[in-house]
Amino acid sequence: MDQFSPSLSSGQTVTTTTTPATSDVFVVEEDFIDLSQMSATMVFAELYNVSIYPDSYAGKTLKMRGQFTSVYIEEEDTRYYACYVLDETGCCMQGFEFVADDLTFPDDYPEEGAYFTVTGTITLYEKDGQLYRHLTNATIELE
Repeated sequence: MDQFSPSLSSGQTVTTTTTPATSDVFVVEEDFIDLSQMSATMVFAELYNVSIYPDSYAGKTLKMRGQFTSVYIEEEDTRYYACYVLDETGCCMQGFEFVADDLTFPDDYPEEGAYFTVTGTITLYEKDGQLYRHLTNATIELE
């Protein structure tokens, strides 16, 4: 079993454990994945893993800190909410859509671009033949 402990700016460490996998299998052993204290590089890498190995993360609880954005799709009459992070250089971003059923927009949400923390269950869904992932049963902490 391999372990890595990314350094945090405050000198703390967060340890994540993965199991060596065979060819196409990627195993995530933790049920709770806390990215909120990791460096931007480590968060970016872990979110990349989620996008490449979505089945390995489905059902896990994810906590992340990032910036808020939302978009309204008129054709669907739906507003989508997301938390996104920039890499260390600020050139690239990755994000996670989330669904918080108990919140009302805009009153309960952060301002566009504001930092906040979101926690929810990674859930996969299909739309128009594409596989997507989002955090369900999400809760947010405003800063």
